[in-house]
Formats: sequence, structure tokens, C-alpha cells
Amino acid sequence: MVFATDKEIGLQLLPLDGNPYKIHSMTGHSQKIVDISVSSNKEIMFTIGHNDSCVLMWEINLKSINTMAQLGGRGISPFYCLIEGGKKGWLMSEMKDLFYYAQILHQGENTTVARVITDTVTVEKIPNLMRAIGYYPSNKEIENIMKEICYKYYAETGKLHEAVTFEEFVRLYVNHRPAFGLTIDHMKEIFSTFTEEDSVNVEESSLTREQFVDILFGRITSKVSFEDQKLVGEPLSFQEAYTYLKLLASFNDKITEIDPLSSLRRSTLFDFNFLPSVTNHSRNLI
Repeated sequence: MVFATDKEIGLQLLPLDGNPYKIHSMTGHSQKIVDISVSSNKEIMFTIGHNDSCVLMWEINLKSINTMAQLGGRGISPFYCLIEGGKKGWLMSEMKDLFYYAQILHQGENTTVARVITDTVTVEKIPNLMRAIGYYPSNKEIENIMKEICYKYYAETGKLHEAVTFEEFVRLYVNHRPAFGLTIDHMKEIFSTFTEEDSVNVEESSLTREQFVDILFGRITSKVSFEDQKLVGEPLSFQEAYTYLKLLASFNDKITEIDPLSSLRRSTLFDFNFLPSVTNHSRNLI
């Protein structure tokens, strides 16, 4: 497959699996590429640049990308360069340990029967495995990951895929995690979107305890009653918000349990007074 971005052109071997050795690109024009076209024999590509009065002709050399893919290796080898620390780094070691631990959990930690160890884990374990290694996908992202796994071979077999190998797990992590991670500046920007509109300086912006909790429940403003307001994002339930915040705040008090039916309304059983009355961006980041 040939492709073009704003300034670059390149070759990509299919299928798209995240293998960095199956893609090669180079600068095509100094400014934006306006359009590309491929000859009928698939051997020549033409590109038009913006404001450079140039139409360039490129020879498509598929041999080069095939050679690079072979040099990258097979299986999981090409993906080591995308994992922090590489093949023998701490992250790869952690991923292996957690993957095998997930197999133990599937059969039960305290079982007395003989262990049945395979090279796969069930699909249901993948979201928690992702979180355990530092990637916290949203519910929508989890849905996309699960669909990618379950329907991977559906066209050929007509059956859902229910198990994931370690190699597939590494590929999923590399392809779905944020490409550039989450920086402090990004967190400040996110925090500022929820503060008052008249807060000019993000360093001075803050949220009250009530505003912070409302955001967790999917409510941007408390001016509208809970029953009448349309929820936004992926709101937490009252039990989830209370449990997570108690754990993160390092409180040892017993966590209150509640009937799931009462999660449809705000419950007086949940007391969030253990949170600070005002949350600013510094406290939030810490």
C-alpha cells in the first residue's frame, strides 16, 4: 500500500498490525502534498505539492519494504523496539509476569487441582491487564479492543475469538496505548476545561468538592437537577466513585456497600467529605 501524509510519502505492508518494520516513508514535498496518483501498472506514483509548482514522479520499489520486514524478524521480535527497555527491559518482564498471573487467576489462586497452564488468557482479562501495565482505556476504547479480538478470525471461521496469546497482547498494547503518553501540560489542559470560564490562569483555577464529584458522575454543572440533566462522558456510579476515591485518598475506613438499584439517584449514604473542599490543578496532579 502506498500512502501520503501532509509532507511524506511511503509504503506500508498489509495487514496493519503495528509492526514498525513494515512501513517506510520519506519527505515528498517541502510543503503540503495536495494529491497523489498511481500508474495503472502500480510501479509509478505521482505527487503534487502545494505552492512549489512541482509534479514529482516516484518509482515504487516493493522489494525494499519486503526486505526491511524480513530484517525486523518474526513473531514478537519487531515490537521490542516499541516497548520501554526493549526485550530485556522492566516493562516486558512485567508484562510476562502479569500475563501468566492472569492465567493463574482464571483457574483460581488457591485451587488444589493441578494447574493447567496454556499460552493464552481469556478475552475478559485483557482490560485489567492493560490497566496493570499503565494503560487505562476508556469504556469505548475497551469496547474497540474487545471487538478487534473477538472478530479477528470471524470472517474465516464464523466464530468469535475467545483467547489471546502473549504476542497478541503485546500487539494490542502497542497499537492502542497513547502514542505520546500523558504529560503534565495535557493534564493541566484537561483540568482547565472543567473550571470556571473566567479563570484566566490555569495555575489559579480550582474546583470545589461538589464540582469535582459532579464531574465524576457525568454532570458538568450542578444547576440542573440530577434527574433532569443529561449525563456526559463515561460517568462513574456512586459506589465506584466512593470506592475509588477512598482507596486513592488512603483512608482505612470501611467502605459502604449499597444496593445497586439506589445508584439511579444521589444517595446520602455516600459522604465525600474526606476530599479537600477545593481542588486545584497541583493537588489534582499529585
